[in-house]
Amino acid sequence: MAMMAMMAAACATAERYYVPTTEEARITLDEMREHTDAILHVECPRLLRGRTMVYGEAELTLDIDSAGDVRRASLAHGSPSQRIDDVLGALAARLHLPRLGGAGASATLVAGWACAPMAETTTLRLGRAG
Repeated sequence: MAMMAMMAAACATAERYYVPTTEEARITLDEMREHTDAILHVECPRLLRGRTMVYGEAELTLDIDSAGDVRRASLAHGSPSQRIDDVLGALAARLHLPRLGGAGASATLVAGWACAPMAETTTLRLGRAG
């Protein structure tokens, strides 16, 4: 799966944000969860390094257009893994959230993830920003 979302950093604040590309299709929250679980299946052995469990939570602020498409996902708080944060940001930038669309709409997405030796999981909580 191509993770072609562009990431930029503002010089003064080192803000990390992600924008969608035109090549990749929009996804739902359920599809984001499935994609993240698939990535965790590959990443968890590296993240565990002999531990019994590792987990993290990232908070993203989503700027949403009137059609419900995310136009920008900004990382407000990162997890212990920048690599997983980048996956979450790239996927969040591809989200289609028609119920939250509106002029200048924004939302907060809290993405939790966990790895254990025989399992991995992702949780997503979406709420209106404000």
